[in-house]
Amino acid sequence: MTDATLMPPAATGLTVFDLREAPAAGETDAGFLGQRLAVSHHPGWEFWRASGAETAGTHESGGWHLVVLLLDGTLGLRGRGLEVSLAAGDIALIAPGVRFDWTAGPGARWIVNGRAGAAAATSTPAIARIDREAPQEPSAPPAADLLQGPVPSCTKRTLAASADGSWSAGLWSATPFERRPVRYGYYELMQLHDGAVTVFDAAGHERTFGPGAVFLMPEGTTAGWRSTVPVRKFWSILSPE
Repeated sequence: MTDATLMPPAATGLTVFDLREAPAAGETDAGFLGQRLAVSHHPGWEFWRASGAETAGTHESGGWHLVVLLLDGTLGLRGRGLEVSLAAGDIALIAPGVRFDWTAGPGARWIVNGRAGAAAATSTPAIARIDREAPQEPSAPPAADLLQGPVPSCTKRTLAASADGSWSAGLWSATPFERRPVRYGYYELMQLHDGAVTVFDAAGHERTFGPGAVFLMPEGTTAGWRSTVPVRKFWSILSPE
């Protein structure tokens, strides 16, 4: 639910990945990234899930913008003179070219989303914890011809973006609304902070997600959106060329 492109449906088909349980693409990597998840087919756009098999280490972000979403436990990140402590549900952004130390508490699990090969649009901290209470600005609602019912009130705050406009991440909120199924022309990772949402297709297939859920709407899926309570979320979007 951002300014990225929503396309008319080419065919019915609901594909949505719950990244807390999505299958891994290969063998376990005991480092910071953990296992790569088999959910993206676009070069330079990846997802990993780590279970804290190691409790500490050092990682280099290289050419990647990294989004770290902590599912359980605690996670400490330290680099470039900055130190961030994450609790379950917290999110951190790590800029490209940052070498950092990390320390995981007992039972820690986290997801990493990465965008490679794109310079940052503005100067951003090397490592930053997201403040989910940060003020947001009014944002355009979905197009009226896509809505089933009242027009929602929406807000948005962009926290990071690539200079080429292909990737961005931020916060979004909306009052309850329903939008008919449309084809996604982009990838969108979401973490729900408040409320619940049901995504569905024209054939009646649906998935419902609540607070703490981390899920991916892949490019090409056809899905509607239904929320009966106010929703707040974090988003990370890739708009393929």
